[in-house]
Amino acid sequence: MAGARQHHALHHWQKFSPMSKIKVLNLQALSYSGTTWLNLLLGSHDQVFALGPPQRMWDLRDNNFKGACLIHGDNCGFWTGFNKHWDRKENFFLALSQYSGKTIFLMDNAPADFIQATMQHSEIDILDGRYIRDARAITASFARKMMPTGLDYIESIQPSGWFYHSFHAIPTMSEMEKNRQLVVKYEEATTDQSAFLKKAGGFLGIEYTNESFKFWQWNHHITSGNQGPIAMVKLHQNLEVGEFESKTIYTKQLEKLKLNPSQAFSDERWKRQLSPQALEEFDRLYGIKNADFGYARSHESPEASSATSHKRSLSRILASIKHTIKALIRSNFKS
Repeated sequence: MAGARQHHALHHWQKFSPMSKIKVLNLQALSYSGTTWLNLLLGSHDQVFALGPPQRMWDLRDNNFKGACLIHGDNCGFWTGFNKHWDRKENFFLALSQYSGKTIFLMDNAPADFIQATMQHSEIDILDGRYIRDARAITASFARKMMPTGLDYIESIQPSGWFYHSFHAIPTMSEMEKNRQLVVKYEEATTDQSAFLKKAGGFLGIEYTNESFKFWQWNHHITSGNQGPIAMVKLHQNLEVGEFESKTIYTKQLEKLKLNPSQAFSDERWKRQLSPQALEEFDRLYGIKNADFGYARSHESPEASSATSHKRSLSRILASIKHTIKALIRSNFKS
């Protein structure tokens, strides 16, 4: 695999010292947020292993993890090797750490039963994180995927769809900041990768270098995620990449990143994709909460406009009353 950083699985069981612990970071994020890129970026470190959403991998455990790796497919020696070494009586993550030599594992949106089955152990530190992205980008990404089905954007963001209740269930920024968790904003991470990696490294207790920018050069074994960033790794390693909706975009982006790895791929197609009518409907349904995450509103919704007008009218009335009271006081004082 040309240019790939080789990862050699251990061929013997390592012994943990009594003081050693492994860390598992579970990022909560909405689908279509860009978590695959984040997993690959943070997984580009000698101590870190990126799983992605773990449910697919976990479902394959009874099939010897065949096809679990989305980079190398059925030819992945890592997962087949791990399957041979893992005594099912042992904790999954401890066994994975012993086999891989990694001490930090990344995943996103792990279901409760997976957490219960794999992470309840005294030698595992469970870390929580939140991954936030402008909801206009998320909903636009979903709509692009659904275009072949005939589902249009405005229909897809209605309360009857998947996104509405998931988005409004996210804690507010103030609530997230109260908890001890890593809060990542897609736009901040892509704008300044160095600052983001320093923040993430501090949270995980490791130090990243600029070599992590070149995530496509590292030998990942991610088990679930978006085709685009995964295809970038496969293209660099001269592995076969099938056809998918954004293949041309990601192929061109890989060439740009090779010339300037610090300039991360920031997908802002939503700005060209969404019509004024779509943006107005989005703002009506999501504008206030999206603004709480720091994203400027595209439109002031009719409800917000009415509220603003009411506040201004009330302010004028109060100012007039205050002026009248002051005038009466001055008049009485002169009398």
